[in-house]
Amino acid sequence: MTQENQDHEIDDQHIETLIDQLEAPHQNKTVLTHLYVECVYNTYECADILSVSQRTVRKWLKDWNIPRRGHGGRKKTHPSFTSFTPKDNDYIHVQSGDKTAYIHQLNLIADGHDPNDVFGKDNHVHHIDGIKYHNLPENLTLMDVSKHHKHHNDVMYADSPWRNQEVMQALVDEKVSIQYASDIIDCNDATIREWRNKFDLEGDTLRRDNNEVTPWRNPVILRYLIEEEGIQLKQASERFDVDPSTLTKYTNLHEIDVPNGSQRDIMRKVRELQQRNSGFMEADD
Repeated sequence: MTQENQDHEIDDQHIETLIDQLEAPHQNKTVLTHLYVECVYNTYECADILSVSQRTVRKWLKDWNIPRRGHGGRKKTHPSFTSFTPKDNDYIHVQSGDKTAYIHQLNLIADGHDPNDVFGKDNHVHHIDGIKYHNLPENLTLMDVSKHHKHHNDVMYADSPWRNQEVMQALVDEKVSIQYASDIIDCNDATIREWRNKFDLEGDTLRRDNNEVTPWRNPVILRYLIEEEGIQLKQASERFDVDPSTLTKYTNLHEIDVPNGSQRDIMRKVRELQQRNSGFMEADD
């Protein structure tokens, strides 16, 4: 389709189609006239809709001799223009004027849920399979905000080392201090305390610089970091604060396979897939 002007009036649906079809809709007089004159969008809003800069919108308004409004020239009422756009976080939203709603919210309402519950500040719409763009009603459920956050945290951190009782027990057995343990498994001190208490683990701790503290010698800890998390020896050595050659010695001693770069990528993708698959399970009531 060419960029030539169309003289007949055109409705919102046709404008949306036109914007999708044109390679440069910001250069089309009909599109600009509809957005700026008929819908009374300002140049910032036109630029956002057309995915160009405000300066570009101003240029083409001038080229098409479309009169600019003054600061007081905008109507108080805002005609509706709807656009469907994926957000940065992959959720698809619908926008009309300055109002925004997510497609998964609207689909749940269309399925019979009360809009006051769907848009309520205490509720979130949860994607059961974890796929943000799968917005069919059977994949959506309404959840309390706190339960929703807890569910996603449980999925995201399901395989975290601090949730592994064997790893936590090994850190206690090695008399590793809480601060040193948090460095090794990459979390904060409060997380270490929380999961030690959950597993009811008790034991003495020693300073990081104490010669008796050598957690890199422990096969449980070392194997988890290298094989389960798939981190590089250099990164592991920084966590343990020892020379990489020392870790090489103990990975060989314990027959721990050190993955190369491509293997680490595969392991990372497998973990991501496992986390996503865990989202297929219904959230607890």
